[in-house]
Amino acid sequence: MGNVFSLQRSRALGVVLSLAIVCFLGYGCGGSSSGGGAVGTAISGSLTTPGSGSLPAGVGVGPNADPTADAGVPGATIEAKDGDGNVVASTTTAADGSYTIRVPDGTYQIGVSLGTIDFFVPSTKSVIVQGSNVQGLTTDGSNDVLDFGVPEPTGTDMSGQVQGTGGSAVTVEIIDADGIVRYTTVTDASGNYTITDILPEGNYTVRVATDTLPTGTAAPTPQNISVADGTADLNVNYDLPTATQMNGLISTTGGVAPLASLSPSGDLQPAFLPTAELTVTDEAEVIVIEVGFGEIGRFPILTDGSFALDVRDGSYILEFRGLGNDVVAPAPIRITVKGGDIYTDGSDTPLDASVDTLGSTAHDVSATLTGTVTLDGTGVETIVLAQDPVTGGVVASAKTDSTGAFELPLADGSYDIILEPDFLPTGVLPPAAIRVAVESGDDPANPFKEDNGTADDGVVDFPLSRANVALSGTITDSAPAGISSIKVLAFKGDDIVARAESDSDGVFTLDLPLGTVDIRLAASSVPTSFIVPDELRLDIASDGTDITITGDSGVITALSYVLEDAGLPNLTGTVVFDFDNDMSIDTDNTDGAHEFVGCRVVVADSNGEEILFEQPSNPFDGSFTFTLPNGTYVIGLDPQGLPPGTAAPPRQKFTVGTDGITMADGTLTPTVSLPATMGFELVARAATLTGAVTINSRGTSVALNLVDLA
Repeated sequence: MGNVFSLQRSRALGVVLSLAIVCFLGYGCGGSSSGGGAVGTAISGSLTTPGSGSLPAGVGVGPNADPTADAGVPGATIEAKDGDGNVVASTTTAADGSYTIRVPDGTYQIGVSLGTIDFFVPSTKSVIVQGSNVQGLTTDGSNDVLDFGVPEPTGTDMSGQVQGTGGSAVTVEIIDADGIVRYTTVTDASGNYTITDILPEGNYTVRVATDTLPTGTAAPTPQNISVADGTADLNVNYDLPTATQMNGLISTTGGVAPLASLSPSGDLQPAFLPTAELTVTDEAEVIVIEVGFGEIGRFPILTDGSFALDVRDGSYILEFRGLGNDVVAPAPIRITVKGGDIYTDGSDTPLDASVDTLGSTAHDVSATLTGTVTLDGTGVETIVLAQDPVTGGVVASAKTDSTGAFELPLADGSYDIILEPDFLPTGVLPPAAIRVAVESGDDPANPFKEDNGTADDGVVDFPLSRANVALSGTITDSAPAGISSIKVLAFKGDDIVARAESDSDGVFTLDLPLGTVDIRLAASSVPTSFIVPDELRLDIASDGTDITITGDSGVITALSYVLEDAGLPNLTGTVVFDFDNDMSIDTDNTDGAHEFVGCRVVVADSNGEEILFEQPSNPFDGSFTFTLPNGTYVIGLDPQGLPPGTAAPPRQKFTVGTDGITMADGTLTPTVSLPATMGFELVARAATLTGAVTINSRGTSVALNLVDLA
């Protein structure tokens, strides 16, 4: 999985059910279809619930319906959206839940918008349409279809109150492990809400939608919940905090180009240019991502590059989108807000939110990367992204045309070039990221340096390939009963080459390539009441006629996971930092003066290399909790999520066994005394680097001074 402290790119969370679930691959589906009439390829399927006995309120079935049989859901809206989020076609399901929708050639995401029908929305699906050839469909035995199934409710209800609404209705959202909104409800005049017979098994995040908050308030910390059969009813409450308004300004062509030190050439090639005013598009926005919880809100960037954020105490990553094609967005910014102060990278003293402005720098385009995306030699319409290699934040993007060609504007700096993973359908293997550096100061006529076997010519092609074999499996508890919504991932090295999600019966299918792959269940999607099983290594080979899948136990024709009960939490702890530097940790939680820290706590394997479990610490009490199976682990803090100006304390190694938890120094917390307690106190960075940079014709010489800050 790579370095234990790598931070994956944050998934956008702002899907709104009234707009349906995002759709990006096109399949024509039955019923009346808008956005193209009879033109395009027809894609058919059905929307069902797992038995009419679990139909949501407002959905009717015949008087003789079998409550154990799948029931079609009528009147639901099915939409297909392109890479820009535009609805290219829509239709409604018939009385038996069937549909047909027609879409032109292209790549789409197709999903369900159920309007007033009240149930958990199924995951969206991606397709590539090339005439009659549609990639991303499954077979029902005789036809290729695109079916959607409503996840089966567990019987666990959830209720709560959002205090501080002033009588205004606010929206409560439930987000899945992939960061997609799967259900929403609205509070009444007293801030109360209730969700009955809706929640399926899985791990979810509950948050208050930022765009529905009363003026002067900020989004509270999202809360994570885990649901399984037998989970007691949940009570999730919020008290809306007072917002700290932070003003910011994006300028352009100033400062160092982002992350040039990560160039494949190993050179540091910053670009120092005069600062200039930035003019951006009307769609420009700041995405605010709370460390450990995902996106909590989006705020507009005005045409002059200025923006204002309403946030509360916490640690965040700011991403900038929609600035236009003339500039490359600033690299994501890490900030921590504490009592009106804003801690940022690059400054040894915090900003005062009431008077200071948070600055960031976009960069002029110095070169354009080109290439094509193809499948079986035919162009594919999709999204090409340039990511910040450190934070995973997107700093530039481009959409391919009907021939698969793209032009991606870049500034001096280093980037990971990938395809938007949400737009790759089942059966298409995700290509590996390609590291590209732009170093115009060295050779303006040939500024590109590329890795992963590509030439340094500014051209990066992605020839997509299909999987060689489909491998199905089941995920159940000990009953056995199927467990839905668990993400199954296949890796080659650090690259995900296939992914699937278990349905309401616990069934999944992976489309796998030849070679050696590692199969893992995404820990974030496994309910915390179960133990995450070990990784499984498979060898997939072909003799030219037949394909054979081999594991440790011999030839494999199907996978079967029976998840073990995890038991009670066995490790807890807190994360703190002495913000006011008074040599003590303030724990008073009544006036916002406490010194607890919200960040990402990660548990890795015994070598400290592969992340096995992760949890955010609560920013209001610093707490975190793990339920770990027997084994040896290394626990630490993700430095990308720490308050700027701080550093993580050393990671700690420990072993979970039948006798309890033993630390590296031999200290034992016996089983009868669990959970064991572990604390992390952040430290101020002891030094910073200052100096001068001189650019010469061959590269860059750097003179740096080490300044003690202690």
